[in-house]
Amino acid sequence: MDLIGISEEDKYKLKKSIGAGKRGNRTNYKPKEINDILIKAIEAGTSRTAIARYCGLTSTTQIGRTLSIFNNLDERIHDAVVYGAKNNKLADYETITFQTAYEISRFEKEHQKKIVDFVNTNKISWGRTKSVKQLLQRTDKSLDEILNEILVRYNKVPQLIIRESIDLRELSPAIYSKSQKERNKNFKKIVSSVFSEDIKSVHLGTLAYSLEFLDETFQLSNKEINKKKLEIKEAIQSYE
Repeated sequence: MDLIGISEEDKYKLKKSIGAGKRGNRTNYKPKEINDILIKAIEAGTSRTAIARYCGLTSTTQIGRTLSIFNNLDERIHDAVVYGAKNNKLADYETITFQTAYEISRFEKEHQKKIVDFVNTNKISWGRTKSVKQLLQRTDKSLDEILNEILVRYNKVPQLIIRESIDLRELSPAIYSKSQKERNKNFKKIVSSVFSEDIKSVHLGTLAYSLEFLDETFQLSNKEINKKKLEIKEAIQSYE
């Protein structure tokens, strides 16, 4: 069976690459190169079915998936895609498995490069980030917030502890005069009114305070933290 519009070398590359993994073979050609050959053949009039049969496949699924990946994938990622299973991880050499590329291609293009850089930089397996797309669709959280949650969940960043320097005597003479135990008790009431999240522990000293959340994955942006610190300060000042 002949394929129209491509060279003998191109045909060889197709046969050695399309479905090679399923046949237990390996290929040194990149999926991007194979995608370009597929486009060339199809634009010349060769059907997907003809290509599949030539490559020894019983369906056009692998061909359709290849075309779909590169049609939907950010061009900046194209050359990083490789064949071969690596446990769905981004490799140390900034390559992306074919299956991982398929998963990434289902995201909005504006998010793809950031996700690739995130997984590669933090050495997190793709399997641990598959929930990102669902969270983007089902919540009002930004991509940065979701990725940060993943870092916390897999112990890639420290748990959020809010600390701030203060002058308690000036902010609240009444609280300042209490014992440390009473100060902490009052402070927990204050921060519980500022945050809807459960508080694990607090400390209100004369020169600084700190608080820790029960949910170890809870995170806030710097902007949100500064806003909450201001609310805490105002609550301390007005506390009776």
